[in-house]
Formats: sequence, C-alpha cells, structure tokens
Amino acid sequence: MVLTKNNMNKLKVLIIGGTGCISSALVNECISTGIAVTTINRGRRKDQNSDKVTLIKADKNDLNRIKSALAEETFDAVIDFLCYTKEDLKTSFNFYSNYADQYFFISSCAVYDLRSVKIGLEDGPKSDERWNYSVNKWDAEELLRKLAKEQNKSYTIVRPSVTYGDTRIPYGITPPYGKHGTLIQRILHGKPIIRWNGGENVCNMMRVEDFSRAFVKLIANKDAYNTEFNICSEKYYSYNQVIQIIEHHYDKKATIIDISVDEYAQLLPERKGELIVDRGADRISSLKKFKQLFPDFQEKYDLEKGLNKTLNAYEAQNWMDGISWEFDGDCDRIVSKFSDSKYRFIDYLSNASLKDKLTYFTHRHKGRADAMILSYSMRLVNKIKRMI
Repeated sequence: MVLTKNNMNKLKVLIIGGTGCISSALVNECISTGIAVTTINRGRRKDQNSDKVTLIKADKNDLNRIKSALAEETFDAVIDFLCYTKEDLKTSFNFYSNYADQYFFISSCAVYDLRSVKIGLEDGPKSDERWNYSVNKWDAEELLRKLAKEQNKSYTIVRPSVTYGDTRIPYGITPPYGKHGTLIQRILHGKPIIRWNGGENVCNMMRVEDFSRAFVKLIANKDAYNTEFNICSEKYYSYNQVIQIIEHHYDKKATIIDISVDEYAQLLPERKGELIVDRGADRISSLKKFKQLFPDFQEKYDLEKGLNKTLNAYEAQNWMDGISWEFDGDCDRIVSKFSDSKYRFIDYLSNASLKDKLTYFTHRHKGRADAMILSYSMRLVNKIKRMI
C-alpha cells in the first residue's frame, strides 16, 4: 500500500520511543497525515501533540507491562527507535513483530565503510570496525534479516545520516540533545569551539521534518518490505558551514581552536570511534534508491533555513534543557592545552547550581586526583539517592 490521502488515515503505528529528535518529528508527521499513533516511553516529556497520541507509559524493558497494555491491539507498522545492538534487536523483533505487519529498524548510514568508496549506497561495503556504533548497527541489521526470514515476517531498515531539529545542531562533537545551547553560549561568550580538519569534512545534513516526510512514505508500502533505505539529504554540507550560519545568525564571530582528529580523540577517548570514522571524515550517502520509488520527494529545508529554525527554537524556549556542564568542562580542558588562555567556569544563564559547578570542575580537570575523587563522590551520592 502506498500512502494517499484516501488511505493514510486508516493506518496505525506503534512507536517505541517517540520523544527523541527524530522520533518526535515522526510522531508529529504521522499525526499530521492522519496516521493513528501509539507510543511506548516513560512519559517524561510532553510534546505539542501529546493529546493526540495514545501513550503506554512504561520502561522499554518492562515487556510484561507492555504486553498487558497492548492486549489484542495490532498495527500496520511498529517502529523501534531504541535498538542499538543485536541483543536489543532480538528482544524487540521477537516481541513487537507479533503486533504489526511491518517491523521498522532504525539503523544508520554509519554502517557504511567508506574507506574504499566515496558514497554510501545501500549495497555498499560495511561496517567500520573502528567504531562500535557502526559494527553494532550492522550486526543488528544482519540478525534482523535472519530472524525475519526464519519467522516469515516483514521488516524495513531505515538508515538516517546526520539529522537535526529543534533540539540538535548538526555540528561534529556536541552535548546531549536539548543542551546544544551550550555550543551557542560558548560562541556568544567568546569561548573557543573545537574544530578539526579545518572544518572541511562534509556529510548529509537533513532536518528531521524532511526525514519524517520521507519516512511515512515507507509505512505499509509493500515495495519497502524486506529491504533497506537511506533517508538522507541529497545535499551535503561542511561543519564550517554550520559555524558560519551560527555566526551570521548572532552577528558574532566564533573563536575557533583547530586540533587534529587524533589529538581530539586522545583527549576525548569515549568518542574516539565517532571522531575517526564519522566526524573526522567525509560521510556522504545516497538517496537514489528512495528517489526511485518516490521521484517527486523534495526537501523543504536547506541547512541555512533549517539551522536558523533550530537557533530560534532554543531562544524561544529559554535554551531548552540548559547547559551541559560535562561538555563545557571537557571543551575548556581541551582548548586550554592549545591556547595561552586558561578558560574557566562561566554561568552562561545565571542559574548554575552547586552541582553544575562541581560537574564542570570534574570535566575541566579530568584526570587530576581531586577531580577524580569528586567525580567518584558525586556518583556515590547519586547511587545512594536512587536506593533511598
């Protein structure tokens, strides 16, 4: 079935997640096209369409509660945004595929190994062993194909490239979604932002509203069964272009510290694979396979229009989820190694708590004995609080 105005309002989808950058946009797009939406999440975020969604409030691992809530309900498609490994996939597929004709796995264009090719095509080489995320997503895809064949069930794999929306700026290494105002505040307060390879690496950058408009075309579409699709922008942009749009928006020149990818990875080892494989290389994927099915599909947002929408959203929503003091502390620790200036704590929004200041300190001085002791103490206090 191909979605048309006549039949799309007959469809029902079950979305596991639904509050993230991509998934919340998909929820909104489904609602706007008349698709009935049920979501499963912990109900901690309220969005603009929450009154139009049936929410099953549950932890994703509480399958007994979810089974009871779903009862005999069935759907045209189930879309799991919370699968990252083959273990996640096995549990999810074996459970949720019983409730829908079409099981969607959200993979990633990161599965492509672009060391031998320039463009990521659906049948191109995979995966890049230098990044666990790439390996894990590909392993999950392979297991999905095996399970679907054994159980005679239908699946669709969707591979996003870099996406962005109201909570995310598509820069290389950033804080958690909702806290990307930290990057903006650093620029506004004259603190350096980190750049690598001169900011010249490029990738597809797609606004989540455009991603969702493309995605819904695959729901209940027999041509999308048992195959995979990139959903990415047909255009690609450099990280320099991202910086330039922010600079123009605020009429403020960014202070930039250039370091090598290897140096950055050494100083931020928890994101080494992401830096070397993804952010520190050109990552271009193709929309050709999708466009063969939907040749009339066109994006509504280029990077300038889309990113300005993000910046406006942060301003309108009082910088959303606030500052990531972990990210800010890490940035100051790293840039101080490449600058004569020694950057210190700035209370950007004039609302930092003692915990915020201590968190910044543990990341600003990571590796130092006092910071290590403080970090351990804070984790211990949090653990005790959860037990009480």
